[in-house]
Amino acid sequence: MKILKTLKIVSAIAVLLMATTVSAHVDLTETVPADEAMLMQSPATLKQTFSAPVRMMKLSLIDAEKKAVKFGFAASATAASEFEWPLPTLKEGEYQVSWIVMGQDGHKMTGDYGFMLHGDMKMEAKQPSSQSLNHQSHSHQH
Repeated sequence: MKILKTLKIVSAIAVLLMATTVSAHVDLTETVPADEAMLMQSPATLKQTFSAPVRMMKLSLIDAEKKAVKFGFAASATAASEFEWPLPTLKEGEYQVSWIVMGQDGHKMTGDYGFMLHGDMKMEAKQPSSQSLNHQSHSHQH
């Protein structure tokens, strides 16, 4: 009986410690552009929102050719829940955003997400090439 009572106490303490550990983690709750977004225009800003204040340690934006896009990021010792940077005009292609933040409790967290820039589809619709017209008419024959 004494062993069973000891096990219950140890289990209760373990559950409390796990709950404290889980609540210490901060989540990335929103990004602009959104993860897996398919954009028709270059985004004006890169924005990240976290569930609690963090210090942004590192942030990179990599294009489809694996080259870093410079946009003025600088690590900051000031904790915040929202971060936003203006972006240069991006060319069409896939982009990968990777981040490293540190929570108020000293936990380091990392993550990444991506988006794709297709370009302006309206411009293509206004000036179709003769090749695309032939392709379209050919596809209607089936």
